Amino acid sequence: MPRRLGFLCRTLCLALACTALGPGSFAGAQTDPTMFDFATLANGMRVVVVEDHAVPVVSTAMWYRFGASDERPGKTGLAHALAHMMYEGTPEVSAAGLDDAISQLGAKANATTANDYTVYRFVLPSDKLELALRVEADRMSHLLITDAAWGREKSDVLAEYDDDMTRPLTRLYHDVCRAAANVPVCALSPLGDRSDIVRAVAGDVRSYYQDWYAPNNATLVVSGDVATDDVMNLARAIFDPIPCGDLPDRSNAVPFYSADKPVEVAGDFPYEVVDLAFPAPGPNDFDSSAYQIIDAIVNNQRSNFYKALVNSGYTVGYSTQLDQNLHGGLYHVFLVTAPGHTSAQARSAFNDVMKTAFDQGFPDDLIRAAKIAISLRKTYARDSISGLGERVGYAAAVENASSLDRDDGRVAATTSSDVTTAARKFFQTPAVLGLLTPAKSRLAASNSGPPVTSVTDDFSRRAPIGKVVEARFVRDPLLAPVNIQTRLHPTRFIFPNGLHLLVQEEHANPTVFITGTAQTSPGSDPPGKEGAGAMFSSLLDDGSAKVGADQRRRTLDALGATLNLGLTFDAHGPAQATGKLIELIADALRHPALRSADVEEIRKQTLGAVEQSDEDPDFHADADFDRLLMRPGDPNLREPTADSVGRIKIADLRDYARHFVRPDLSVITVVGDVDPREVEREVAGAFDDWKNEGPRPDLNPGPFAPAHAAIRYVVTNHRLADAHLGAPAVAQGSDDYYALAVLNEILGADGGFDTRLVASLRTREDLAYRVASYLTADRYRGTLDFRLTAQPSTVTRAVEALRGELARLHDDPVGPFELDRARTKIVAGGFVSEESTQVVAERVQANELEGLPLNYERTLPGRYGALDGAALQHAAQTYLRPESLVEVYEGPQP
Repeated sequence: MPRRLGFLCRTLCLALACTALGPGSFAGAQTDPTMFDFATLANGMRVVVVEDHAVPVVSTAMWYRFGASDERPGKTGLAHALAHMMYEGTPEVSAAGLDDAISQLGAKANATTANDYTVYRFVLPSDKLELALRVEADRMSHLLITDAAWGREKSDVLAEYDDDMTRPLTRLYHDVCRAAANVPVCALSPLGDRSDIVRAVAGDVRSYYQDWYAPNNATLVVSGDVATDDVMNLARAIFDPIPCGDLPDRSNAVPFYSADKPVEVAGDFPYEVVDLAFPAPGPNDFDSSAYQIIDAIVNNQRSNFYKALVNSGYTVGYSTQLDQNLHGGLYHVFLVTAPGHTSAQARSAFNDVMKTAFDQGFPDDLIRAAKIAISLRKTYARDSISGLGERVGYAAAVENASSLDRDDGRVAATTSSDVTTAARKFFQTPAVLGLLTPAKSRLAASNSGPPVTSVTDDFSRRAPIGKVVEARFVRDPLLAPVNIQTRLHPTRFIFPNGLHLLVQEEHANPTVFITGTAQTSPGSDPPGKEGAGAMFSSLLDDGSAKVGADQRRRTLDALGATLNLGLTFDAHGPAQATGKLIELIADALRHPALRSADVEEIRKQTLGAVEQSDEDPDFHADADFDRLLMRPGDPNLREPTADSVGRIKIADLRDYARHFVRPDLSVITVVGDVDPREVEREVAGAFDDWKNEGPRPDLNPGPFAPAHAAIRYVVTNHRLADAHLGAPAVAQGSDDYYALAVLNEILGADGGFDTRLVASLRTREDLAYRVASYLTADRYRGTLDFRLTAQPSTVTRAVEALRGELARLHDDPVGPFELDRARTKIVAGGFVSEESTQVVAERVQANELEGLPLNYERTLPGRYGALDGAALQHAAQTYLRPESLVEVYEGPQP
């Protein structure tokens, strides 16, 4: 996708990112009682077990009923700080020891702090369950909260706070949350007040730990490939000896809400954004079920809300976020104002539709659709072992629900009158009217990331601090090999017209994931009409010549399924809906409507994206990087302009569809509770008579320019400087790819704390706020990129330090410990991530697009295991050339 249209899509992703899981997301979405078992230990700790044998992975979650709502005045932000301290170690397992264990197992470890709870999670091979449980028991009783440890974590907590607050959407969300009520009602509240964190000492954090971290204030949830009786016996043996604690009184304050309180934030964002923040009930309150139905209706594309906000052109997109605490909540409606319109118009459009609902009620068919979607959440939760545990965990640990399907019954029993009454009760006046005013200067560095709406920290990639100390309960399990293998074993079908179909059976849950791509290239756009392919892709969601968009959405509502259409498409639904979803996808690809009104609406949106990207320095920096890296005439350098988009006719779009959207360049992957032969028959019925017209286009863009040094500057008025450096690498199928992947993991993969670049530039020398490396490859070519953010005064030194780390790999071979650690994280971490069926679908699809063999995932241990220090040194000398990097700097005048 061209960068300009990618910019618009990134902004519209706000509509999905803002609905990240918060406590309110779990209410009404619990599992059936037959799906789990629970017990209460002698010391009051609850243990919940949910069996799921899809893959040999287990997820553990230790929930403590302690969060920001329980903090004392002047001591805020420390519930979140305590979550950091829980990874600083105990006398038996040091911080470095825990980090070492996580790394060796390819495990995931993270923590989330909210108003009502803090939860600690591990996802790891199921045969290592005992290790995780003993770690939780050890730190429940013996956590070391020293001045030195707090000094380290305090710096990280403040850096996290400052980093989050550089995001304009997060600042808006944060300020709205703080202004909404007299007590915390938003998921972001655990960040606390910065001044409280600055003043805090280790004793303040220790006090909260001693007060609240006790077994009678905790619930352990174990989900995955386990036997219930085994887990219960193990939990009793490990946790029963821990004595219960004397818990403080818990505040049960009911929020008193503001009324129409204005909050305004200015920031580097391309659009004006409104946050209408309405009071909301808690998950146990009577109105919670009706509120969930209202939220589903607001987000339904058949609703009058969508028509009034998006079809009208007032917004480029909108999203909602339901924050629920036990004693109240807040409901955000984010409206991203379209160019040429005002926030007042968007706000009035939303309010007018809601006021009509006050008088006339909500449409019965949309209420039915909402109930279907909510009832299926319990089924979809099983598509991820950790997601399943999360939904069960919130209900059991925080709501203290005795029957975890309680809320489903409440939703089913909610009447149309109940929904209307709840709307009148909560939506008359927002508690806060938030407004983000965008920066108008062309020099303003954009920061278009979505708001941070929860406080979750990933502790899977921490640099080991200090000496590795591991008790036998950690050391002994690590001596045994990791007992986990990939579950990817797809069946491939190639149809006479060249269409590729991959089917992976996953019978643990009666659902299906479908993902697919009709491969095209920016080079396919007609000369002088750049943007035609991207416009065509957007138009696929506007209905076909046979099935209108509204009819398609009605069908999806009745199925309780989702379908995102474009040249890259995906669907998720009940397994019995597989045939219908395939039929809808085929209809969209083969019979696009391309109606004049729809084309003009997409043209307007595309022109808006072009205009906004012209004002976006991030876009210009990325474009400069590509121009330095690629050869002149590279098809990926073709970008839409206002002129090229204006010249695109419907006939051009029809020609594009006829010649470039074709079966011999299309790949479809189906993963779920399906029979491969039945899926083959369904795909054949929908696609078999789809014909290729003309010669097959060549999608190979050719090689990058040879590695060379070049530099560009994009001047902005942002206070920090960003540097983007890179060089050509190799294609996905190259033998050298695996050595480069390990080097990337060692250098700075995704900014992991246990990488050389972070250790050098951030930890030891304090030269950069953020630094990361990225290996990106497809079947044709690849790049190795480095990105860092630093003060303008230190950015040159930071880049030189980065070059030094690359040069060090030329001269000093990677040792066996570091090599083994890196390849274990890549291989075992990839296998552990297969606990999510969606990840499985995405991986099967990606492997086919890259031309990799069907057994590719099974060969990875051998491919990485064959590497040694000499192979890595050779790859470093061949591809990591410190003096032959293209460099783009974005920030103040150098």
